[in-house]
Amino acid sequence: MALIDLHAHTTYSDGHDTPSALVKMAAENKVAVLGVTDHDNLDGLPEAIAAGKAHGVRIVCGVEITTGFHGQTIHMLGYGVPLDNAEFNDFLGKLYRHRKTLMTQVVEKLNVDFKAAGRQTVDLDDFISSQGQYFNNEKTAQYLVVNGFLPEFEPAIHLMFSLSRGGASGVAKHMASSVEAIAAIHKAGGLAILSHPFAAGTSLRKIDPTSEGQENLLKEMIAAGIDGMECYQSEYGPEETSFALSLAKKYDLLASAGSDWHGAICDVPGDMKDRKSFYPEHIGGLGTTSEMIAPLLERLGLPRGAEAKWGVGKQGDIW
Repeated sequence: MALIDLHAHTTYSDGHDTPSALVKMAAENKVAVLGVTDHDNLDGLPEAIAAGKAHGVRIVCGVEITTGFHGQTIHMLGYGVPLDNAEFNDFLGKLYRHRKTLMTQVVEKLNVDFKAAGRQTVDLDDFISSQGQYFNNEKTAQYLVVNGFLPEFEPAIHLMFSLSRGGASGVAKHMASSVEAIAAIHKAGGLAILSHPFAAGTSLRKIDPTSEGQENLLKEMIAAGIDGMECYQSEYGPEETSFALSLAKKYDLLASAGSDWHGAICDVPGDMKDRKSFYPEHIGGLGTTSEMIAPLLERLGLPRGAEAKWGVGKQGDIW
């Protein structure tokens, strides 16, 4: 049985696996179609595409964009985005520079406090080089704990969230609104899919805990132009899945499926395991088949039932 997973991260954002390693694991776990969707960048996709050709995994070119909506963080997936669209790459480049500025200023604020307390300060060049293509609160907190500047991850991550909201750093938390991200994805020729809208973490549920309120927020997203949303997701229980599917049917939205894979739970540092306990044990662990999200696959150019013929593809077989 061929499996589908359209939401996975690599070391090019906050995942634990390189694109090549991720694709190899996908093949080993019978994942026929894999969406590589790093946060705010497309940089890992050439490696993923090459690995997909080698291992017979069809790669959906994607990105997960961090946006602001009602003052909260909401993630927006873009599927089928071209790698060489200059305008879209410029949009993503602005997000990268914004993240880098925001987190660097958070560390600078901490350095002021460390210096006042007579403590060693963070080497900013070392911090920046350690973050690679992606800066966020979690990676910054992990860096500070691993290097002995803060004692434990959980209070460190709470401190990062507090400082990055804008007060200490003076930089707005969000560079792009959800509406802007949807428009950018569409202009580049992609599909805009709302990430995990009913999960416990980053979601519409964070904005409004009621089902009625979440539906009203979803209608705002529909008015902004979303094409679909994740209906099968690692953080969902049966109730959230049923709710998502009912709303997708009601509003004629494409249903998507993604594990939000960042790495095996055994690879997550001990003090982060509770925060990541929803991860499946392996890529493909969500168990989604092509029949469950057939309309979306068709929009991506993957005909129904074609998984029996999927294998090593040519460049034209990449979405």
